[in-house]
Amino acid sequence: MFSILSSSARVVVVHGSRFSGKTTLVRTWLMTDPVPDRLPVFVPSPSRGVTSNEYWGRVLTSLCAYSGMPPPISGSDNFDALYSILTDSVLTAQRCAVVLVLDGIDEVDSAVASIERLLECGAVSQVIVTTRTAGTWPRLVDSCPDRMVISSDVLAFTEEELLKFLRVSGVPQGIRVARWITQRTGGQAALSSTVCQALMDSGLEFSEASQRLARLVDTAVDMLVSNVVATEPDLEPMSQSILKSAEAATLPVTTESVGFLDMLESAGMVESVFTSGGSVRKYSDAVRASLVRSSVLRRRSGVMVTSTPNRPEILDGPAVRAPAAFTEEHTAAITRAVMLRMRGHCVEAAAICDSVASGTSPVFEESDDAARCAAACSYLQMGITYLLADRLGDSTLMLRRARNAGTGMSVERVAAGTLALIHAVRGATIDAQLWIEAERQHLQYPEKTAGAQEKTAGLVASALVALDRLEPDEAFTLLGELGPLQEKEELWAFALYASGQYALLSGMYADGLQYVESEQQSFAGLSTGLSGQLLLAVRADLNLALGRVDVAARLVGRSTDPHTAAVRARICLLTGDFVGAETIVHQYGEDPHCPLRVSMELFVIGAAAACARGRRSEGRRHIADAVTRSRRTGALRPFTGMPPSMIREVAGLGIELPVDLKQLAAEFVTFRPSRQIVRLTPREREVLDGLLSGGSIGTIAKSQFVSLNTVKTQLRSLYRKLGVNSRRDAVAVARRVVLV
Repeated sequence: MFSILSSSARVVVVHGSRFSGKTTLVRTWLMTDPVPDRLPVFVPSPSRGVTSNEYWGRVLTSLCAYSGMPPPISGSDNFDALYSILTDSVLTAQRCAVVLVLDGIDEVDSAVASIERLLECGAVSQVIVTTRTAGTWPRLVDSCPDRMVISSDVLAFTEEELLKFLRVSGVPQGIRVARWITQRTGGQAALSSTVCQALMDSGLEFSEASQRLARLVDTAVDMLVSNVVATEPDLEPMSQSILKSAEAATLPVTTESVGFLDMLESAGMVESVFTSGGSVRKYSDAVRASLVRSSVLRRRSGVMVTSTPNRPEILDGPAVRAPAAFTEEHTAAITRAVMLRMRGHCVEAAAICDSVASGTSPVFEESDDAARCAAACSYLQMGITYLLADRLGDSTLMLRRARNAGTGMSVERVAAGTLALIHAVRGATIDAQLWIEAERQHLQYPEKTAGAQEKTAGLVASALVALDRLEPDEAFTLLGELGPLQEKEELWAFALYASGQYALLSGMYADGLQYVESEQQSFAGLSTGLSGQLLLAVRADLNLALGRVDVAARLVGRSTDPHTAAVRARICLLTGDFVGAETIVHQYGEDPHCPLRVSMELFVIGAAAACARGRRSEGRRHIADAVTRSRRTGALRPFTGMPPSMIREVAGLGIELPVDLKQLAAEFVTFRPSRQIVRLTPREREVLDGLLSGGSIGTIAKSQFVSLNTVKTQLRSLYRKLGVNSRRDAVAVARRVVLV
């Protein structure tokens, strides 16, 4: 695929479902610096409901950021302003051929007509679009003689590519396992990535294809597909119709089904296939197999969902309403899961919840209050279990069910507070604030529970939101309301994590580290799952802030968890290993399992590392990604994760930022380089290399084919940068500093 993207084709349409991994693969291609003679401008997928003018305004902003040009004065028509810049003589004179990479452009009205106009611009050498829907894209391809279409079969991993992907991800498996996974997932990148994470979580090695591996692969795929259906607003009401539709190999477009099928394609569940008989929609084999398994499981458990006027069933078949009450067997299983969870065995507890979740139905309209209360409490406990097992998607689904069942009960508020905590831990500040406000509007907690652990989730979420908005005083007040941690407090690690993050932002590193580590001793043996990874990350960052780089490196040196990716990249940055920092950024920055806040921090660190290596274009790309996530989430704190000198470098990249980085450096200085960083010119580096190898001024001049005076001039400049006055001191200092 990379060779196709790097070709001279003027139009490249990357077409596939949401499971094909279009964005990940295109972003990976961009990271390889594939078109050094051209300027690639990546524009992220627009949010739902964006207007055409808003979208082309974002394209305009991205173009200015990547090219280093000042943004134009705001006007009424952003597309005209973009077109004017692309036809301007400045870009043409610079011979700056632009490659526009427009990700997920399906939501933009009249996009094809606009792209056709852009192709008329002399500065636009290529337009690459990624799309879920066929729509009018064939017209664009047909209208351009120099075009390429990349479909799902090209996007899929081969066995060899998947094997490389497994090894890069730290999963020690052989070619037989790669072949087995490729066959069961069709090589689709998103499904393969999910299976890779499941292999990492299991910690098992499969020497050959086996039924155990098949179950692991199918379970991972089923969880991803079911989560997409359950959490996508347009899909969840149609879940029963989706399961029924998967029984057919293809889905012909008819007058009755066109709306339903268009919705499926827009959500990325199916793809258009053009046959001699007309257009049909089709699930990928792996997704269809997953939906069929879910449908069989529902039929065996007797769980079906009825249709309503707002949830039409477009396919034939009776619907049966199942009772909402949990059976005694379910209740006993959840009790076992809670007991395991409280002993720190979160993964095992989550596995028990999986067996319960597959046999229950979130239907409560005909239940009495006692049954609803029992269901709400059961779903709440399952949601907390999934949270502690670091399965945030599953946790979100169960907590939403708990709120639905527990309407008018105190459990409704607990569920809302826990949902706020999930979003706050991820760094989705805006979404977290919405759930915080929802929690405060719900029924008040009974007096006898006031101050108990029921309030912990909401308070910790509020504190994390305040920290992400750079409001440490507000966070301090909220953490004070928590009081001392109770012995049975299951969210203790989240409270300690928030306290550690407050210490980082307020400059109280030693006190914060002492408090976190002393309190952690009170919960010995419970630092597992998400709790353990959060505490590992914040302890390492506190040690970094205190200058204890070796201690921080020992804490997270063997971790491969996305929650520790930012601190691992920061260790590389502060010790001058800029290539190592960028490697971590490329590995985790676009990982769907990586929390939003961590990915923001990674892109900020990546920008600093790229600047240190003199790669300002790459630095602009990284910081633009961080800015995009900041505007989407409302989080600002990730911009504080680098030293002041590097903050000044990033501030000078010409990207419009949501914060004043220079003021930020003065107010929230947390990390400093552990080694001095000295930037040398290529000629100065050659002179220093000559000194380090024992050469004299004469031999250095002779080896470089320059005069003695030229070497002496470079030597004086070298001494000045190293802060020395002699050859001997220069050699000694050069062995201690980072040279870039």
